[in-house]
Amino acid sequence: MMSFNKNLLQFLKTAQSVRAQFLLHKLPSAIILQAYLGISDDEVIEEMLMDQRWQLVLDCLNCETPPFSKATLVRFRNRLIKKELDQRLIDRTVEIAKHSWWIWLISTQSSFRFFPVMGSW
Repeated sequence: MMSFNKNLLQFLKTAQSVRAQFLLHKLPSAIILQAYLGISDDEVIEEMLMDQRWQLVLDCLNCETPPFSKATLVRFRNRLIKKELDQRLIDRTVEIAKHSWWIWLISTQSSFRFFPVMGSW
């Protein structure tokens, strides 16, 4: 069985444009934040525009338009699900958090486990 990193790398390499490669660094972060907060796809877009913490994480400080659309977020999540990488993304994030300064994230492990990554709410 291929490791998560190899699976994710292979998944990311399927992006066909520079813009897609650019977005693939932001979309997983948005998915993680969405799972953590338990918010809808529409709220993700709103947070990207209104919350500077989100903008900092997604490297789009003071953006006037979101770096990606709701449709892009949904397509990305659906591709993760199709490749069975959605829960792996969450699990790997929690695993990394256990070994990093993100110690606060460990306490949220249970909320990640029960949060449905797939579909919009």
